[in-house]
Amino acid sequence: MYSAVIAIPAYKPDTALVSLVHDLRRIGFPQIILVDDGSGPSYSNIFGALTELEGVSVLVSEANSGKGDALKKAFRYYLANYSENYKGIITVDADGQHLPEDIKRVAEEFSSFPSDLVLGVREFKGYVPLRSRIGNSLTKYIFAILTGALVKDTQTGLRAIPNRLIPDIATFKSNGYEFELEMLLHAIKHHFEVKQVAINTVYELNNASSHFNPILDSLIIYSDFIRFCLASMGCAAIDYLVFAILFFTTKNLAVSSLSARVLSGVINFYAGKSLVFNSDQKVLPEIGKYVSLWGALIFLSIALSTFLWETLGLSPYLAKIFADVFLFFISFSFQNLMVFRKTLTGWEVSNQNGL
Repeated sequence: MYSAVIAIPAYKPDTALVSLVHDLRRIGFPQIILVDDGSGPSYSNIFGALTELEGVSVLVSEANSGKGDALKKAFRYYLANYSENYKGIITVDADGQHLPEDIKRVAEEFSSFPSDLVLGVREFKGYVPLRSRIGNSLTKYIFAILTGALVKDTQTGLRAIPNRLIPDIATFKSNGYEFELEMLLHAIKHHFEVKQVAINTVYELNNASSHFNPILDSLIIYSDFIRFCLASMGCAAIDYLVFAILFFTTKNLAVSSLSARVLSGVINFYAGKSLVFNSDQKVLPEIGKYVSLWGALIFLSIALSTFLWETLGLSPYLAKIFADVFLFFISFSFQNLMVFRKTLTGWEVSNQNGL
């Protein structure tokens, strides 16, 4: 018997789902929540057969609303029916990528660390479709740059999620594949320990059963970062214009950089709070944290620009561009993790030190 409930979102699954559920019941998982995410009447035989199994609950959505929405439906059902008797949920994909023995290993790790987020991470050895290899590698490195956390498989659907994290992620607005990345960002932002368990990499029939669109869904996954880029580009244009005008007239790099950064910093703060990170915290504390970050970035920008200009001989205009591009990623990471935050639910705050 394990201390977690299994949750499986499924959209137009094949009969492998039936075998998976039977295997999970056989190895001791007491409760399994299936979500039929609008598969339609053609799949009623699959879900009907599973409904009759002891310990299996099937939730049905009339229309396909996305993996994130299906998971949230399972989380709400879990909170209403199981959270007092179990320590969390283990999410499993329905497309055959997660083997029963790997799910068992994640469950065993979670039993040892029931307050942590446990990920089943694929090592991407052997045959991996090109779109999956590129998508996972790109996301992994971008995620590491922006958060400072090296997660080997940011897109894994095999996750053991502790009770203290579930109430918050059940209220996320995202409904598609971006939901899982938002969950990771939220966990790291609120200082959850993330455990990683190596699992097999399974891609059957070139991953044909996956409904993930590597282009469109990636754009949605990176939505926060894209908004940050757009806001930063606008502020950078203002910053650079003011800098260029002042440096042309004063030839003073420090004064020009400082003046330009003050104006663009004010604009960037309100854009970050309202348009990018949607923070609901009080303004004054965030201003204090933002100003501290802003001051550090100004110092680093001036120091790096001066080094590139005076030591390496770059044009001061190019030096400032190179310096600020480098600091751009640092700025996003610190704003996301430290400056702009969303309120934790009262349930989670009261359970920060245990279940």
